[in-house]
Amino acid sequence: MKFKLSILPILYLIILLCLNSSCGHKYYAPNDADLVVLKKKHDVHLSGTTDIGSKSKQSSNVQLGYSPIKHLGFAGSYFKYNQWKKTQNPPVRGNGKIWNAAIGAYFFQPLISKGLSKRDSKRSKKILRNQHLFHPAGILMDIYFGRSKGSVNNLYDTGGMTQLKFQKNYIQFGIHWTSKSIGFDLATLIGKLNYSEAIISGKPSSSSSYVIDYLESNNNFNLLEHSFRLNFGFNHIRLVLSVSGISQSAKLNQLGVVEAVTTFGMIVEIDEFLRKNKKEGMEKNIDF
Repeated sequence: MKFKLSILPILYLIILLCLNSSCGHKYYAPNDADLVVLKKKHDVHLSGTTDIGSKSKQSSNVQLGYSPIKHLGFAGSYFKYNQWKKTQNPPVRGNGKIWNAAIGAYFFQPLISKGLSKRDSKRSKKILRNQHLFHPAGILMDIYFGRSKGSVNNLYDTGGMTQLKFQKNYIQFGIHWTSKSIGFDLATLIGKLNYSEAIISGKPSSSSSYVIDYLESNNNFNLLEHSFRLNFGFNHIRLVLSVSGISQSAKLNQLGVVEAVTTFGMIVEIDEFLRKNKKEGMEKNIDF
């Protein structure tokens, strides 16, 4: 089967990589969408990514997905972001973290090679239905409903510090293309962001006090986030390049947000390792 990669995901990746964020204090950063790529019952997928070689910021993201029954998926993730400016005395630093939990539905449509005979095609479909022998190529569509909790802390050169907690409710739409050695994922997240429990200590800058007042008086904030991930490698262990970006609204422009986050890491299909012995036994009973 020949694979022709659409130019649109590549353009999407280039645009997000070209986004630059300023050095000012930030109050939100986009994290990877729920890209757990569940395709069948009992799938268990674990992924971890980290920031690519930046001296002024660092981020990391861990995701875990599980499908207890066909078409139902659970996703959970943890995202951490650090940014600093060492030229100041004392250094100016900021950090934040987000916990995400989501439940959703997925539909996976496997692609069968057109060159197979009618008899072999039926056997291939049977193998796919029984979830045995190989990691199938196909198109996956999913939708997730989630809730997030997080916090952001900023330390200023004046010695002051601000702390904020926030919550996020969201719905996410995703489409994924997978094959034996390469694939890509696209997801769009629509949500609402709400800040609470603001704490100001010491003497932060006057602009930070303004932002805190703005956050408290202008909740909720509408969010539109996009994530793209390219994955490549072996059947059950893939290297991944992820880019997540945020479409800023007029209200968010007053906030100070990280426009894009790029990470590199790995995704592992844990369930396939658990099924290995069972599959080896069943392979002996299938005659082509």
